[in-house]
Amino acid sequence: MSMEGKKHSEETRRRMSESGKGRNHSEETKRKISVANKEYARKNGGTWEGKHHSEQTKRKISEGNKGKTMSEEAKRKISIVRKGVIPWNKGIPRTAEEKKKMSNSSKGRISWNRGISCSLKVSLAVSEANRKRIWTEESRRKLSLTNKGRHLSSASLEKLSQSLKGHSCSEATKQKIARALTGRKHLYPLTEKQRQHLSEALKGRIVSLETCKKLSIGRLKDKNPNWRGGVSSESYGVEWDRHLKEKIMMRDNYVCRNPGCKGNSRRLAVHHVNYIKKDNREGNLITLCTSCNSRANRKRELWKTFYEIQLEEICRRQNLIMRKM
Repeated sequence: MSMEGKKHSEETRRRMSESGKGRNHSEETKRKISVANKEYARKNGGTWEGKHHSEQTKRKISEGNKGKTMSEEAKRKISIVRKGVIPWNKGIPRTAEEKKKMSNSSKGRISWNRGISCSLKVSLAVSEANRKRIWTEESRRKLSLTNKGRHLSSASLEKLSQSLKGHSCSEATKQKIARALTGRKHLYPLTEKQRQHLSEALKGRIVSLETCKKLSIGRLKDKNPNWRGGVSSESYGVEWDRHLKEKIMMRDNYVCRNPGCKGNSRRLAVHHVNYIKKDNREGNLITLCTSCNSRANRKRELWKTFYEIQLEEICRRQNLIMRKM
């Protein structure tokens, strides 16, 4: 009696499913089933190519596969079978509608491997695979646009900070990072909040003598952003002596003439406003504390304009005093 055109009842299907649980076919049986299926496909119009399951069938398959996990042996066999097979959708870009569906279906879903750390073997395999990957300019541009304006939450930053504590890079990694950052400038200046965080993080950190030596060598001469071609070795003019410096300090009442001085130093120095050492005119000299004098070596154009304004104010006050006298 043939079953063609007939369907099993739900009860019969359930019983068949229960009876088949835990049963493993022998290799001979699997081979016979495979041959029978191929023969059936040949007689009935070929394979499933071009055909699709109904929505109800898809739902049933999905429900039936929920919670199932493959054994390591099954995974290994699938991996061996799939080696060298080119996926049918390779090189076919997904449509906007497909991307939207995938995004909506993934929303709120907790990843199966969330919170699970990769083993060292897996980490090395992923690292090796990424080394061979070459990103096209188009891919880089898309990644850049996707990440623009995206910020990590405080919880994520804290997790990253905790996971990196105690980690140290190998010498080879440090050299690679140094080469990658050589000549690179910050695209965006650090905010006050970021500066404060960096300051707090670096407090109490002790730098070894070897590191200090490397930092010093790395900022010598033209490697230093304040390098001006060796002008600091130029000699001062003949007018530059102790009496001239004393005269300028007396004019400025022996105080630092920077209104924003933080009072970090009590020692005073005489500063050349236009940074020309041989220009020892009184209108080019101003009294600063050693701290403010050091700060003036950075952003010179800004400080030059700033102290020119201060000198004008000093001269104006002196003229008023001379008139009153």
